[in-house]
Order: sequence, then C-alpha cells, then structure tokens
Amino acid sequence: MFVLGKGEAWLLNGLGQLRLEQDRFDDAYAFFARALRLFEERSVRTGCAGARAGMGAARREQGRFEEALPLLTSALELCREPEDISSMAHVLYGIGYVHREQGRDDEAWEALSRAHRLYVSAGDRHGEALALRSLGLCHRARGDLAGAEALLRQSLAIFEETDDAYGVMYASLSLAKVEFRQGRTTEPRQRLDRCLEITRKRQDVFGEALVLRTLGEWYLAASDAETATETLRQALGLWDTLHLPLWRARTLRDLARAALAQGRTAAARAFEQEAYEVFQRLGSREALEGLERGDASGR
Repeated sequence: MFVLGKGEAWLLNGLGQLRLEQDRFDDAYAFFARALRLFEERSVRTGCAGARAGMGAARREQGRFEEALPLLTSALELCREPEDISSMAHVLYGIGYVHREQGRDDEAWEALSRAHRLYVSAGDRHGEALALRSLGLCHRARGDLAGAEALLRQSLAIFEETDDAYGVMYASLSLAKVEFRQGRTTEPRQRLDRCLEITRKRQDVFGEALVLRTLGEWYLAASDAETATETLRQALGLWDTLHLPLWRARTLRDLARAALAQGRTAAARAFEQEAYEVFQRLGSREALEGLERGDASGR
C-alpha cells in the first residue's frame, strides 16, 4: 500500500495556503487537516504547527472563532524560540485578531504587540506592517481614531516602502475609514476609489466586498442613504458568494442604518435582528457591544 510521506504532507500544506489566499476557506481547512494527520503520524513538529495555524486561520477568516482560537493556541505551543520566531509572530497575529474580534481588547493588544516585536526581530517588514495595521484596528475598535490613524499611517508607509500593493490596499482601506469617521471626506473617498480599482484588477473578491462595504459607510457619512443602500447590497452579494456570515451580518447592520435614514423603520429592525443573531451565534464583539456601538471590523 502506498504510504504518503513528509513531502506529500508539505504539498498538502502548500495547497491549503493557496486555497487560504484564494478565500476558499473550507477547502483550505480540509487540505491543512489532511496535512496535519500526516505530520502527526511522522512527528514533524514544525509541520504540525504550520498545519494547525493554517486550520486556525481558515476558521478565523470564517468568523468561527471558537474553533480558531484552540487551533492557533496549540500551534503556538509547538513553536520554539529562536528558530520559529517568524511562525510565532504569524500565529500570535492570528490569536490577537481573534481576541479583538471577540471583544477581549487587552488580550488582543498583548498578542499583537508581541507579534510586532517578533516580526521586527525577524526583519520581516511585511509582518511588521501587518501587525501595526492590526494594532491600529484595536484602537479603532475602542473608538480611539487618532491612535488608530497614527498606527495605520505607519503601516501604510512600510507597505509603500516595500512596494507591497496588496498591503497598501488594505492599509489604505482601514485608514480611509478612520479618516471619514473624523469628518474628512475627499481624501478617504479617493483612497477608496483606488482600492476598489485594485481589488477588481487583482480579482480579490474579499477585498472588493470589503471596499464596497466601506464605500457604503462613506455614503452614509455623506448623508446619501440611497447610494449607500445600493453599494452595501453589492457587498452583501459578494459576502454570500464567499459564504462569510459575519461580514454579511456587519453589512446588514450598515443597511439598517441606511434604512433608518430613509425612514424605513421596520426594514431597519429586521436587518438589525438578523445581524444580531449571527453576532450571537459566532460570539463576535458586536454581541457584547450591541449594534449601535463601536466597530469590530477586523479588516
């Protein structure tokens, strides 16, 4: 009987990473899980850590936080310093992300700060910028827009220095939201238009949905509820395509705001109720905060 070896396990792990980057999260999880079984049979510590981290990342992106956190924590336990500091940083980034999404702000800040220090130690500029952006999102979730803007600008500068178009797009998107929440309109709208162009050129469906949702919020800030509704419905359709209920719920919450602005109270209540049920089921921070407070958007 043909026995799969370590090479096949690493191949499966690589396929999982590819599917993760393609936003095919169930497929990614399945590949990582198959890789993990082979790594465990052969006691390949680094392989087990990587596969568990990949499984955790897939569940994290799906908003399945109760599954993601144990996987990421077990991956971290398998890492060793100093040889695995890059892997440790990446796993800590994921752990911090989950803590933030579930409203554990102090734990999120601790994990992401540690990830940032390890990325810097490893000389990983991409990881450094990624961690700074995520720390900025912690500030944004707490309502500290000035603190968020400072960190997001640092993140954006590094992505620009390293010519990382993908990183530039996501950092710009996060910065635009902070800017228009502080009453600015022109520059964030220019950022968002550029982001939308990039996501469509790169065929990044997740990114496109995220930009459309943020554009919908921009229109709400500009008191254009009708265009906001149209734009948010476009985002909703993409979340449905990607099977991402948490992001769908967040967009429903935005649609509730648009409906209220148009005097459609019953529709607003229906959107809010549907969104809140998802928040409760997934254990996201919105379930703790209620629908009217703060912003938990991980991107």
